[in-house]
Amino acid sequence: QGFFTVALAGYTNAGKSTLLNALSRAGLTAENKLFSTLDPTTRRVVLPGGLTVLFTDTVGFISKLPHNLVAAFRATFEEIGEADLILHLVDASHPHARLQKEIVERELARTALAHAEVLTVWNKLDRLDDEARRPFARTNGIGAGGRSADETGVSAKTGEGVPALLERIERFFLARLVPVILDVPHREGRLLALIRECGSHAVMERRESVVRVKALVPRALLDRLRPFMTSV
Repeated sequence: QGFFTVALAGYTNAGKSTLLNALSRAGLTAENKLFSTLDPTTRRVVLPGGLTVLFTDTVGFISKLPHNLVAAFRATFEEIGEADLILHLVDASHPHARLQKEIVERELARTALAHAEVLTVWNKLDRLDDEARRPFARTNGIGAGGRSADETGVSAKTGEGVPALLERIERFFLARLVPVILDVPHREGRLLALIRECGSHAVMERRESVVRVKALVPRALLDRLRPFMTSV
């Protein structure tokens, strides 16, 4: 359809379903056990500036995969491989958090996804004391103590850091929109609605036979819009 997509990846029990619940109020199963999510689930999420993005919750990674779950992981890799952005969730409170992070990164690299844009999200900050939380403090998007700019911290359970995460995701996608000027026939109501959802800064002027549209849209939508493009 042209929507930007985000895949939630991470070690099992990292809190992916809980985060998607917080983002979309999807009511997904979120339990403290292995593989409470076995199928990719996708929900629409409206970002703070109005841009609509598709978020997909995927099955959690583990270090040694049982043979009977290979199909579920294959579906997960397909969803991750098609995403515009990967949110790699890590349980910051887990004693082996760094090891789990490395396992997921290794699996992503093994499946030729190393080129994808990845934002590491350290989750479950509500379980950390003040001293343990200090490395995850953020100031203007820059990590304390020289932390990578590709990392951030949240608590999906309490909502801490979630608004800032959404704003950061929106900035990521806004930078990837392209400007278009279109003359869209009035009968193309669904297409006009799609432009409003997928794009940003859409200005629509009703004319006699068409709607003049000026907007920023994802590149994935350009082929569908090309018949209506105008240079005026």
